[in-house]
Amino acid sequence: MRGGAARGMTEGSPKVEVRILGLPLELVARSQEHVDDLRRELALISHRPATPSPEFPARLLTLFDELEREYAAVGEATEVQMEQAQRSGAGTVDLALLVPADAGDACIRLGETLDQADRFCAEGGYLLNLVTPADLVDFRQWYLGEFVRQISGEEPLSWAQWAAEHG
Repeated sequence: MRGGAARGMTEGSPKVEVRILGLPLELVARSQEHVDDLRRELALISHRPATPSPEFPARLLTLFDELEREYAAVGEATEVQMEQAQRSGAGTVDLALLVPADAGDACIRLGETLDQADRFCAEGGYLLNLVTPADLVDFRQWYLGEFVRQISGEEPLSWAQWAAEHG
């Protein structure tokens, strides 16, 4: 998920290492494609006067922009590590990221907002984009959850471990 997942990142903010273990590159690519599609549609409908809830598309677009702007360094570090893994032919990669200690709050906010976007998509009539597929929702919960868990002091849980525990 491009753009990292934190809020309020400044040079002096305390940092925490978050390790994302066994990150499945295929799910990352599909997830990013889905989010990119969602962003394009939200941008289109946020300007449509007949949208019953125009504040939601604008709010989600603002959140995406905020996270990308404030956490570009985390996103860039992630992309570099993933590109190296892809070039080597790996299907997964382990990431080590330094993130602000308050990144967990932004991850929770992003997850809740994406869940709201899924509900908005499920209502139909406003978006062509489909509700996030179940496997990508699971991936999103694990990925964002790893930031929250590890910032709280818990040990990393790989994608394979999480998927085994959550069926």
